[in-house]
Formats: sequence, structure tokens, C-alpha cells
Amino acid sequence: MKDNHLQAVHDDDLIALLSSLGVYDKVRDGQCACSFCKKGITLENLGAIIPMNGEIAFSCDSHVCLNSMVEAGDTNDGK
Repeated sequence: MKDNHLQAVHDDDLIALLSSLGVYDKVRDGQCACSFCKKGITLENLGAIIPMNGEIAFSCDSHVCLNSMVEAGDTNDGK
């Protein structure tokens, strides 16, 4: 990922972060999916929160999807 910075969030702060982004209810209610494999995102399998095309997107915790996220960041530049 070019010039992108990885930021980590402790599990204890995840709900607050998701709430501040306005997506906690959607994640809790199963309305979000991994941008790469389309698997439903839960608090247990959330691997990454990423900006994608001006929206908030998610990756599950699958190493295949996380690798796809890194590769997409090389061409997407977080936009």
C-alpha cells in the first residue's frame, strides 16, 4: 500500500470505533460483507476496516482477503 498507514485498534475499542464511523449497528445486525469474499462481517471475524471509493469497507480475517486488501491498496490508494 503506497503511503498508507496501518492503524491498529484494540478489541476493547472496536465497538466505539465502529460506532464513531456509523457502522456498528450494520455490523452487529449482519448487514456488512467482506469486500473480497462477500462473507458476512461480524465482530468476531472483522479483519480490517478500509476506505474504498469514498465508503467504509471491510475485510474479513481470512489471509486471502487481507492479502487482496493490500494488493487493492496498491492500486486504490485509499480512494
